[in-house]
Amino acid sequence: MVQVDGDDIITPYGRNLYRTVALGDSPPDMICLANQLSVQTPREDFFDLFSKQVDSKTVQKKHFYIPVKHTCSWTHDLRARRFDYVPEVSEDTIRRMVKVGIEEHTARRWMENRTILEQYSVDYGDMMNTLNRLVFHSRKAAELIHYDKDHKIGEDVLQYYQLKKLAHEGMLDMQVRNERPKYSYLYMQDVGSITRTHELNLDWIWDLIDKLNKMEMYPKGYRLKEFKDPRYEVK
Repeated sequence: MVQVDGDDIITPYGRNLYRTVALGDSPPDMICLANQLSVQTPREDFFDLFSKQVDSKTVQKKHFYIPVKHTCSWTHDLRARRFDYVPEVSEDTIRRMVKVGIEEHTARRWMENRTILEQYSVDYGDMMNTLNRLVFHSRKAAELIHYDKDHKIGEDVLQYYQLKKLAHEGMLDMQVRNERPKYSYLYMQDVGSITRTHELNLDWIWDLIDKLNKMEMYPKGYRLKEFKDPRYEVK
């Protein structure tokens, strides 16, 4: 099974990739993603970049140039902000929030909480990403997934850590796929979502931290095996 958020898109390469994996001899139970491509304002020619990349022969293998007009300034990749990124409270972000009417103590609390959550990504995540999106599921993995209904935002992050704990315990074959440059999934930010259609409220971050603090976590620095795409051709 491939899980796609309602406003996101699987590329032609991704569609054929996950079909090939599912039909293979020993697919992993779970593939999560790192370094997703975030798309803010796709122009008419944007999807043409991916339309002819359908298999191992046609996909970009080393570098995939994407015009700046299509890309988003925000990403889940902490290293995109700075290669040696260290989570810390952003005073600039606090000032910007205050300018739009958020009280300073609230903005500071949100940024302090975000720093804690980013540190979880550094210590317990994969490839320095704040979200390793769960995409490919075996039947076994699907049966183990139980999204927390108390979380309308961040439930996928919590589920990732819970499943990774099972992987550490040997109950799941969970692997992480580096999306660059063979993009299989497009994180679309050109339409509204639950995080972007209402007044800014980051209280959900503390709710997520509270759940993570109560988890019996696997050791810091434990990383998933990197998934390597099988070679396949579309005929």
